[in-house]
Amino acid sequence: ADFFKLLNNHMSYKIAGIEFLPQYKRFQWDGIERLISKKLEFYSGLLNYVKDFYKLHNKELTIIDERKPIIYNEPIDILPNLKKLGITPYDYQLRSAELVKTHTKLILHHATGGGKSVEAAIMTATINKTTMISVISKELLHQFHKFFSQVFNEEIGIIGDGQCIIKPISIVSIWTASRALGIKSKDLIIDDQKSDEDFDENNSEKIKRYLKTVKLNIIDECHIAAAKSVKVLHKYIDNEITVGLSGTPIRDDNQDLILTGILGDFYDRVSASELIRRGILASPRIKFLYVPGYANFTTNYNTVYADHIVNNVYRNNLIVGETKKLLDKGYQVLVLFKTIKHGKIICDLFKDQNIDIEFLSGKDTEKKRAAVKENLLSKKSMLAVCSVIYDVGIDVKTLNALVLCGAGRSTVKTLQRIGRVIRSNGPEKTSAAIIDFYDDIRYLKKHSLIRKAIYETEPEFVIKMPEIKKK
Repeated sequence: ADFFKLLNNHMSYKIAGIEFLPQYKRFQWDGIERLISKKLEFYSGLLNYVKDFYKLHNKELTIIDERKPIIYNEPIDILPNLKKLGITPYDYQLRSAELVKTHTKLILHHATGGGKSVEAAIMTATINKTTMISVISKELLHQFHKFFSQVFNEEIGIIGDGQCIIKPISIVSIWTASRALGIKSKDLIIDDQKSDEDFDENNSEKIKRYLKTVKLNIIDECHIAAAKSVKVLHKYIDNEITVGLSGTPIRDDNQDLILTGILGDFYDRVSASELIRRGILASPRIKFLYVPGYANFTTNYNTVYADHIVNNVYRNNLIVGETKKLLDKGYQVLVLFKTIKHGKIICDLFKDQNIDIEFLSGKDTEKKRAAVKENLLSKKSMLAVCSVIYDVGIDVKTLNALVLCGAGRSTVKTLQRIGRVIRSNGPEKTSAAIIDFYDDIRYLKKHSLIRKAIYETEPEFVIKMPEIKKK
């Protein structure tokens, strides 16, 4: 009993930020997530974690592996089709073919912009079994589907955004698959985002039958594996191999243990700095601008954010002014905002100066999103003001400047946003300009310094801090 208590503590963690939730304040929940049951059941990816614990306490552990050996099919040769698209896979992308055959659980921690869609296609072709590419946004759903349709000489399935076309290789929205399994809407929040997809209940049984046939599950942006919907999906799918793809699989909320449980503890890491040195990614030049505090007489975070970020006339004009400087230098600029209200304020300021913009939020249709992307790729538009829907997976290689309107401390989101503008676009794009803000105010000052520390984890990121004014 004492040993199980120790093991139970070892296999548990306290959820970050739990002290702010009502059920914690009312003593209805201790905020502890426990990953081992009383029957000693746990995620298979935590096996090494358990083995090390037994060894540390001089306990014997017998492991009986009852899984059937994986039978591999003849791989599909997709290299000719990749060549037609002008793609020659890099060594680390080709390495994924070997890794997926030697690990039943695997995380490819490759920097944003390193070509995860190519790796996913290579692994799919290598295993050549029923494959599900799990994605978390409509943009990624259609982006992966278009790419796979060009690479494979067969029809590619698509499950999501109101569609349900099932094929041996299918691109699947996690939102839609979760809805098919009956997950409640309150649990359909991934990375603070809610689904904006259409869903037809009549497809539920068909999707559930398909999920049971999946042998290879590739989870894009796999840092979201800690979400309840993904955990339920993982338990439902009886697949042979699970692969996680992410430029930022490390979390800030203590939930790395769940990621290890679902995806295992084997990481193949390729950093952004390595890809910058190899000329595969552009080098970001990050400039912080000083913003004096404007909301000092409150302790409420939401009020501070509204006063200092959303409604701050000085800061908003600074955003527009710095963006205009970048446009005048010939940059194609992405301006990212967090709240719709803030986005509209920024949009109106650009219009007041007769600056043409593309404005995009999560409320816009897929047709408009595709049109904005095409206008950027063709350089018909040089400025896009977008909500956080552009945080993840948008591949617009022509973008070479970024202005971060909001604030935050998330490692995942910080590096994802940088990744939007450092994707290679040939020899003419060797660097990218990033404007961030040192917000000298309660809460937000700390967040600014955390983002700076995140940038500093990459040696090839060039950071320029402002002169900090003493109060």
